[in-house]
Amino acid sequence: MIASEPEIDPDDAPCDCEARLVNSVIVRQLLAEIPAKQRTLLVLREVNGMSIDEIAEIVGSSAEAVRKQLWRVRKLFGKRLQQHLTEDEP
Repeated sequence: MIASEPEIDPDDAPCDCEARLVNSVIVRQLLAEIPAKQRTLLVLREVNGMSIDEIAEIVGSSAEAVRKQLWRVRKLFGKRLQQHLTEDEP
């Protein structure tokens, strides 16, 4: 599961639309690097807006285990995003 394309508002300036598309591509690339189980948890929570309890039911785990796994995957995603951003600095 990967985030859907960002919505393009025709009233946005062209550079705003381009920046959102670039950010979307970066997020997709970073998500693809995360192991499938962790990526699923992150997408269910952050993209689909599901509750911890709903995710726990779907993946067959306890809510506490899901909380811990989400904490770890958010930390991993943030670290990879930071690495990506610092690679692009001049």
